[in-house]
Amino acid sequence: MRNTYHTKGRKNKKFIVALEQLPMVAHGEADLGFQLPREMLLNRPPKFEYLKRNLFVSRERPKRMPKDDVSVCNCRVEKVVLPDGSEALTGCGDNCLNRLSFIHCDPRTCPCGQACSNKPFHLLKAPQLDVFLTENRGHGVRMTQPLRRGNFVVEYAGEVIDTAELQRRMEASRESGEQHFYIMEMGPGLFIDARRKGNHARLLNSCCDPNCETQKWRDAATGEVRIGIFSTRDIREDEELTYDYMFEHYGLAGMAQGFKCQCGAKNCRGTMDVNPERKRDWGRRLEVFWEGDGVFYRGTVTGYSTSSGKHTIMYDDGDTERVKLDQVPHRWLDGDASPRSSAQAASGSPGPGAERRGPRISPLPVVQPLPAALASR
Repeated sequence: MRNTYHTKGRKNKKFIVALEQLPMVAHGEADLGFQLPREMLLNRPPKFEYLKRNLFVSRERPKRMPKDDVSVCNCRVEKVVLPDGSEALTGCGDNCLNRLSFIHCDPRTCPCGQACSNKPFHLLKAPQLDVFLTENRGHGVRMTQPLRRGNFVVEYAGEVIDTAELQRRMEASRESGEQHFYIMEMGPGLFIDARRKGNHARLLNSCCDPNCETQKWRDAATGEVRIGIFSTRDIREDEELTYDYMFEHYGLAGMAQGFKCQCGAKNCRGTMDVNPERKRDWGRRLEVFWEGDGVFYRGTVTGYSTSSGKHTIMYDDGDTERVKLDQVPHRWLDGDASPRSSAQAASGSPGPGAERRGPRISPLPVVQPLPAALASR
C-alpha cells in the first residue's frame, strides 16, 4: 500500500545553498596550482555520514508531550483493494485530520494503530533511490522504479543547528574557501545542515520544472518539525528527482556565477535564485562613509529594494540604514570592488572599532532564510 501525501498546501521554500563548480579542484590542492582530471573527481562518491533522521546539535530533540496535548485523528481502519487485486487494511488516508494539517500521527495514540499510513518519515518505507553522475551538475538522484504522484520520496535530514552555529559555520566556510553548502531552514532560528551528515536528499538537483517539492510536517507527539520531499507528478523509472531550490544567497555574492541554473527545462530561469535582483550584494561586507564624522563605518548588506534602488546596511554596532550606494562614498571589503563615488577617494579611513553615531533603527537579522542543498556534489 503506497503512502499518499498531499502535494498542495504548505511548502518549504527556504534554503541556503551554493553551487559546486566544475571543473572541480580537490580539497587541499587549490594552492598547488593544478587540477585533478574531472573524471577522477566526479567518480569519487559523495562523502558524508549517513543519517536516517535529523541529529540535533544546538539543542535537544523535542521531548514527548503529555498525552492530552497529542493531536489524535478520528480515522478508522478500512479495507482497500490493491492494484494487484489483493486486499489490505489501512487507515489515515486523504481525509485524515492530521494529514490535512501536515501532522504525522503518533503510532502510540492513532486509532488505526499499525494500519496508519500517516506515520513519521523514518517509519515509512521509502522508495529505492540511485545516485548517479549527471552530465553537467555533478551527482544526482534518480528513481529505480516508477513512483506515483503525491508519494513520499525522502526526508531532508542533517544536523539541526541554531542561528549562532549557522553563522559560525558560514564564517568558517568563507575563511576556508568552502564552496559547498547544504543548509535548509527548518523554522525560526533553526536550520538543517547536511554538509557532513545527511542522506540522499542532499544530492537532489534543482530544476525550474521539477517533479518533486519540499513540505514541512510536524510530529503529533513531540511537535518536532521535519522536512520531506514528495513527488508532484508521476515519475518514471530512471528519471532524475529534482525540486526547485528557489534559494536566496547569504554572503556568497563573490560566487554569484555559481548560481547559474543548468536544468535545461523549457521554462528555466537561468538562475537558482528565485529573485536575484532583490538579493543584490546580499551578505557582502563594506564600509560606508559618514560625512558628518569623516570616517567609514563597517557593515553588512542585508537587503536591497528594487523599487528604491537602496541597499539595507546593518552596521557592526547593530544600527541599520537604507542607502543608495551609487550616491554615497563606500568601499567593498570582499575584494569584488564596485564603482565608488568620486568623493570616496579623498575620504578618510575608519579607525579600529570606530563606533558609528546616528539614530538607532531596529536591527535586521544578519542571517536570513535561504531556500534549500547544493546540487553538484
